[in-house]
Amino acid sequence: MREIAEQIDKISIDHEQQVVDNVASLIAAVIKILNDNSSSENITLADGSIIKRNTINRSKLRRVLVELRKLEKETSKMVFDGTLSSMEAALLATTTFYKSRFKSIVTKGTLKASEIAKKPSEDGLTLQDRIDSQAMRYTDDLYKQIRVSINKGHSISEIIDEVEGTFKGKEWELRRIVTTETFNSYRTLVGEIADKSGLTWIRLHESFPRHPRRRKHTCFAYAHEDKYGKGQGVFKSIDMKIYSPHPQCTSWLELLELGEEVSDNVD
Repeated sequence: MREIAEQIDKISIDHEQQVVDNVASLIAAVIKILNDNSSSENITLADGSIIKRNTINRSKLRRVLVELRKLEKETSKMVFDGTLSSMEAALLATTTFYKSRFKSIVTKGTLKASEIAKKPSEDGLTLQDRIDSQAMRYTDDLYKQIRVSINKGHSISEIIDEVEGTFKGKEWELRRIVTTETFNSYRTLVGEIADKSGLTWIRLHESFPRHPRRRKHTCFAYAHEDKYGKGQGVFKSIDMKIYSPHPQCTSWLELLELGEEVSDNVD
């Protein structure tokens, strides 16, 4: 069953990059806004020489920032659509895996990504709420950086470098939300399949050591917890904590009662 978890990991990584690339394309729109509101000015240096550079006059700051705010909704839509696409791919891969490998698995009427997205998490927020909040923070960071740069009289080339630096510093947030929602969807579906198929015992495995401090992660503790005396990491399908241990969690689930049904080509 680790095989399907590895498929989910690949799906997540591919969609993470797509989301990052799509949002990065908005930088071109930001640059256009900056260039459209810039003008050339002559600067006299200390040695008396004169250079020409493009800057944005402070009087145009409000106009620039208003245009930037319009990108907030577009950013939110890009992130939401990309995340939902990753969730859909993960659910399809999970359903296909279990349906093709095991005889008694019930996959009819399984979850849809849109249903998961609409369901509030423990904090009461839906996926759209969380992404809207992230898009607002992302836009706010660009907003603040550009405002400071213009007020300091930075050149267009300097501002563009600073904008690109701000984006690079936020890529990890885009990747985290895609990974989180993709793996949560996969684990949630495994739990639903277990319930519909009359299965009780699920083992959580912490995996894919992409983080140097993974021993501090909640999933590491769960994977070594023996709650029912059945062995480390063994829980019942009703133990909801195993489906969303922590943000960006890549732990995977094993349906223990399916062992005898596994075909010869399945690990």
